[in-house]
Amino acid sequence: MSTNSKYLLFLDDLRSPTETYGSYGKDMVVARSTHEAQEIVRKRGIPSQLFLDHDLSGDDRAIDFLKWLANEYWDGQEPIPDYEVHSSNPEGKLNLLSYMDSWKRSANS
Repeated sequence: MSTNSKYLLFLDDLRSPTETYGSYGKDMVVARSTHEAQEIVRKRGIPSQLFLDHDLSGDDRAIDFLKWLANEYWDGQEPIPDYEVHSSNPEGKLNLLSYMDSWKRSANS
């Protein structure tokens, strides 16, 4: 599934990457929903790094995208993306960090 393309994926329904990460965010590919993020990954492959907000519009959550990425898309051959969580929801932030940490641990065992 790898396209071996290196890109940064910013998943947030409201903020812009430059608003959140300054000039570092100017080269990020932006997704505003789980569905948009999935479409980007289907076209470009797994990103090298994820920048995540927990709460998206309505009932959409970044954790849904991560579960899809890990369980339905990732082939086990590519590196798991690096990640940063910029959510202002403390519980949501912890959930995303825990999920990614668990995915990395299970892939390395």
